[in-house]
Amino acid sequence: MHKVRKSIQRSQVELEALVLGGLLLNPWALHSVIHRGLLSGNCFTLHAHIAIYEAMVQVDSAGYTLDIPTLLAALIDLGAQKRAGGLAYLLKLMEGVPSKYFSPMLEALCRDLNKRLIARYSENWKPKK
Repeated sequence: MHKVRKSIQRSQVELEALVLGGLLLNPWALHSVIHRGLLSGNCFTLHAHIAIYEAMVQVDSAGYTLDIPTLLAALIDLGAQKRAGGLAYLLKLMEGVPSKYFSPMLEALCRDLNKRLIARYSENWKPKK
């Protein structure tokens, strides 16, 4: 049972990274994802991912286009740059996306994160550090 839970948690983190990387590569999708309610900070389990998504929301609400320098500035404003892994981790997120043409899958992945959120709360999972 413990191995299964670890495997589920690992796949959750991988999915989160894929979604965040996809949003970085397809910044126009961020506004749609936020305003259609497809994601929230609660959909993420890693504190780094929560901080990155919250910074993305801040960038969008300020009316800026999402890019690495703007996202880093938002992370600094939130005091979360170190927690989010800094520039190196943001670049790693982008490298993990199979292609910039992956955006049609992004909406489905966001919905999957929402479904996992419901499952996580029903199992009383807690965010990992």
